[in-house]
Amino acid sequence: MKRFFCIFLLMTFLLGGCIPSDFNFGLKAEIETSSELGPDTLARIDAVNQTLATGMEIGPETRQVIRELNETIRQGVKAGFDEATLKRVDSLLRVVEDGVKIGLDEDTLSTLNGMVDTIDRMPGNWENSATEIIRTLERSGGTLAGRMADEIKVVMAEARLNMQQMTAMAGTEFRCNVDFLGSKAGATLQEFIGHSLVGRLRNILAGGTAAEPIPTPWVCQVIPERIDLVKVGDRMLFEMGILTLTGYNYTDANSPRAYIADEAGNPLPNLTLYPYRTSPYQIQLNLQGLDFSAIPPRSRIVFQWPNEPETSGVAILFPNEGAPVARFTFTPTGGNAPLTVQFTDTSEGSPSQWQWDFGDGSTSNERNPTHTFLESRSYTVQLTVSNPLGSSSVSQVLSVGETLVADFSFSVRQGVAPLIVEFTDRSSGAPTAWEWDFGDGERSTEQNPIHVYMVPRPEGYTVTLRVSKDGQTAAKTGADRILVYEKLQADFVADPTSGKSPLTVAFRDTSTGSNIIAWQWDFGDGSTSDQRNPTHTYSANNLYDVTLTVTNSMGETSTKTRRGYINAFQIVRLPRPGFILPPLFSILQDIEAYTLNFTLNGGQKLDIQVPYEKYVCGVIGMEALSGDIQENGTGDILKAYLFRQYSPALGKEGWWLDADFRSHNTNEKWGVDILCLNRKSEGGAFLYKEFRSLEGGEKHNTGIFTADYYFCGIVGQMALNGDIYEYGTHEVLWQARMDGSGPEWQIVVDFITHSEKPEERWDVEVLCLKKGAFLATDNPVFKTDTIEHFSPPAYLTSISTEDYACGVAGIAFKYGDIDENGTHPIVFTANMRPHPDSSVKVWMVNANFLTHGRDELITADVLCVNRAYIKGGTPPP
Repeated sequence: MKRFFCIFLLMTFLLGGCIPSDFNFGLKAEIETSSELGPDTLARIDAVNQTLATGMEIGPETRQVIRELNETIRQGVKAGFDEATLKRVDSLLRVVEDGVKIGLDEDTLSTLNGMVDTIDRMPGNWENSATEIIRTLERSGGTLAGRMADEIKVVMAEARLNMQQMTAMAGTEFRCNVDFLGSKAGATLQEFIGHSLVGRLRNILAGGTAAEPIPTPWVCQVIPERIDLVKVGDRMLFEMGILTLTGYNYTDANSPRAYIADEAGNPLPNLTLYPYRTSPYQIQLNLQGLDFSAIPPRSRIVFQWPNEPETSGVAILFPNEGAPVARFTFTPTGGNAPLTVQFTDTSEGSPSQWQWDFGDGSTSNERNPTHTFLESRSYTVQLTVSNPLGSSSVSQVLSVGETLVADFSFSVRQGVAPLIVEFTDRSSGAPTAWEWDFGDGERSTEQNPIHVYMVPRPEGYTVTLRVSKDGQTAAKTGADRILVYEKLQADFVADPTSGKSPLTVAFRDTSTGSNIIAWQWDFGDGSTSDQRNPTHTYSANNLYDVTLTVTNSMGETSTKTRRGYINAFQIVRLPRPGFILPPLFSILQDIEAYTLNFTLNGGQKLDIQVPYEKYVCGVIGMEALSGDIQENGTGDILKAYLFRQYSPALGKEGWWLDADFRSHNTNEKWGVDILCLNRKSEGGAFLYKEFRSLEGGEKHNTGIFTADYYFCGIVGQMALNGDIYEYGTHEVLWQARMDGSGPEWQIVVDFITHSEKPEERWDVEVLCLKKGAFLATDNPVFKTDTIEHFSPPAYLTSISTEDYACGVAGIAFKYGDIDENGTHPIVFTANMRPHPDSSVKVWMVNANFLTHGRDELITADVLCVNRAYIKGGTPPP
């Protein structure tokens, strides 16, 4: 297919006799030619011809390339355009395009300059903007655009290196403190580097080069920001000695000159300064031993660069330069009226005038006056000092005629242990120090302390307060004693608690509290007793709840219920496979348990790779180590929780672990123990249920009844949106337990927070064990216990590590003062571990919380699984 074109050609085609073989480049001609060059190449030829038609000059090198291009096309017309010829046409055409500067149109150049303006406005985002400039140039095509892109890549590489070096030297929090060449004081290191690139990028886009004959020095920080002189004998010295400039591009070629200039900017010749370059990123000026005595006030040290008009300067401040700072002392600091007081001026900055106001209408202009106060009251004494550079005032309170008298009050006079008492100082005479003796061996130097009496003493504790001020002391011992009684608390033990039926059990009352006069027992099988230490025989196989209610002489009562406490069993042996199993044995055979342990960072969400539809999983032990409790502001306090989510490892929904505690800065380190049960026994052996958005500090009904389930524990918890209360001792620090004292299991959750309403919100996961004869065996599947009011760090149980695997399914920390100061090795622990002595084969409850002073009291609910039902490894999918 042939076409005729009338164009300004970049070359002459020799085709038959249509045109002469030596016609000149740029002449208008009609040519018959094939389309083998392709429309894109023809369009590029048109663009070059249009540029040449404007009359622009081109150099001899470009003309020579045009001749070579013409000859190549002539040969192609004669012999055909094979692939090698077409590539040569393209290569030569690109050289011509570069020779006539084809490649960046005005719109593209405007866009690129706009991107540089963006760096100027938002220098902290320089990497993204410079990368986009490179991409735009590379998309534009042409040798010129490619060269520009390559030069900007070099500039970016240098900028990244400079940033790395300055960060390594000064740290990530480094900020500039001077204005220099458009970079402002307060700029981050990112912003400083971004500002320094703007000029070089504009030069490249204007057709210039990024290289600088003498590199531009960039100054970010001058330390110190001012030269504070001190007088040493007859000399005026700069004690720090070294002045440091931090930035980059410091070379021998651009080393600055340093000199001292007076207030008018005139250089002073009497001190010669020699700055020296310690690295491409730092210049130092050694001022050690230089005497500045001859330097006039308000002078400056100036750095002047050989290739930049802008200078950097540091003010020189003399000891007596500036406004004075008012200060004074007086003696005596108190006493009865009339009281004569000597005042002494201790102001700084060489004041030349003094103005005293004694607060009783009297004044003085003396430097160190004496004044007599006639009335018994408090006086506010003010001193104002001044000199030609300014003035300053300061006030102090003087108490006259107020004798130091100790006095105090307290919030409660009597109660049961542990008893929290708030003490309030009501002393007169403005004491400045306090010493409390609470009568139980504990002391405090706070003005208004809170104290917890842990040990009952019906005869009471005597409290003494001693106050002092300026060598004076006064003391008071309270006339009323604080009476602390033993709390009426029902409790009991039994022996034995398990055995083959019929089972005879001896119960022993271990209740605490004074003057108990009545006991009422409910043995769980319909039988009762009012004896203090009764004996009872269980004839049927079952797990039995036992309840004791005690009453004292004042009519107060206390009740203790132990769920599933007595195990009257029959010997059970599982039949061989293939037999039709009765419900009892079927339930036992279906029980399948796994125990897992994970370590993770606080805030991390971990796929434990256990399928959700096949297993129920819960947390039965946790510890948060190496943390600093965050006491400021509202946020999520605690997470030790399992949730369902798609597992890439399983290819289906699985259990995920979320563990976190509200701490400062670094994430605490977590260890979490998990129990998983096969859902085949769900409903028959256990119940799993989730509860959402429960209010902290309240009891919440569950709809799960104690008649059906002998144990319920918390196996997942999240305390959300709370502000941790870090001041003083409180009855409850943290509790997440199940209360089975009534007919319905209740959730009890709370964390000590600042605001009572609204409290933090809780999400809770609950695991309950069903009552049934299958549990009343000689070797029960589950074993549970509640261990009350023990002290950290551990409690030794009697549960065998060889027979059972155990964990914590409910915890309460009470009577403590949260320690919010600094990072500590342990934030809290609530788990079970074997005794550290391997020969002692019993479980220990490890429980502790980061608190000040006295150890908190702990209650833990223990859940154990018979090892005969525990499978090894990870639950199979």
